[in-house]
Amino acid sequence: MAFEIENGVLIIPDGVTSIGWKDFYNCSNFTKIKIPDSVTSIEDEAFSHCSSLTEIKIPDSVTSIGDRAFYCCENLTKINIPDSVISIGDKAFNYCKSLKSITIPDSITSIGNEAFYGCKSLESVTIPDSITSIANWAFYGCSSLTEINIPDSVTSIGDSAFSDCSSLTEIKIPDSLTSIGDWAFEYSSLKSVTIGNSVTSIGGSAFGCSSLTDITFRNITVPFYATHADITRDVKDVIKMMRNEDFAVKMSHSAKYSILCNMYCSGYSSEAFDAYFKKNFLKIFKFAIDSDNTEFATKVAEQRKLITKKNIDKLIDYARDKKKLEMSVILMNYKNEHFGFDDPLAFLKF
Repeated sequence: MAFEIENGVLIIPDGVTSIGWKDFYNCSNFTKIKIPDSVTSIEDEAFSHCSSLTEIKIPDSVTSIGDRAFYCCENLTKINIPDSVISIGDKAFNYCKSLKSITIPDSITSIGNEAFYGCKSLESVTIPDSITSIANWAFYGCSSLTEINIPDSVTSIGDSAFSDCSSLTEIKIPDSLTSIGDWAFEYSSLKSVTIGNSVTSIGGSAFGCSSLTDITFRNITVPFYATHADITRDVKDVIKMMRNEDFAVKMSHSAKYSILCNMYCSGYSSEAFDAYFKKNFLKIFKFAIDSDNTEFATKVAEQRKLITKKNIDKLIDYARDKKKLEMSVILMNYKNEHFGFDDPLAFLKF
């Protein structure tokens, strides 16, 4: 292909309709590109490894960007993708380490595998309502990405799609989403997750991140005390439990009881919930003691329904054995107010 470079700008001549495979592979002698309106496609690896490229404007005539088209353009900071583009290939911007922001046009329906893999400077991404799927590893290692808005059109998030996005702290999963792939958000900094009502499949270690403290499902925020390995399994069971009110579902007690405590504190009530809660009250309260959940203990004490003369001493003894002073005081105050003490020195026996 005949071309010119003027003052660091690559000028592709009018009449060219396609920038072919590896036409400018590993070229490092231009910083910008001028593409004529005659070009309709940028083929696979067309500008791969153009290490000096910093900026490019793609004309409205272009309809496709091929696989690895801008792979490892490590100094590329700005690119304009027009509404004419309908597809972005796999690894199209893989390892564009200086790229700070990207707006994906409404004309695109899917983001390719590893499309923005390793774009560690990427701070913001605009995903349009036209997108229906986010492919495997699409934003893996985008360590500067702090938030992402997933539109209601998306139905699936692929394996490791946002894995190792170490600055990502919050995500809302839309009701349209049905599946979340393996390791989808692993090693991110998520503190809270809102799960949409349509999610039916969550992959292994999808939320394997140490900072995760709660998950919101059906407007109930659930604190998690489960280990990282249990979180994904528990989320699946949370969905099953909340959707069917199946409180006998098998899951780690730490996760289940934290959910039940939180539901009780939020005033949740149903026939199935009330029956299970009452039947397992002693176990649930002991879990609350273990986790120092004084909010739950205080709430139960205010209700005056579940702490009885029969179980109060068991709870006090358990709190003493666990060296939980504040929980012991709540329970002993309750006993003193409602049942009285047989032993006037009971408060001194912690």
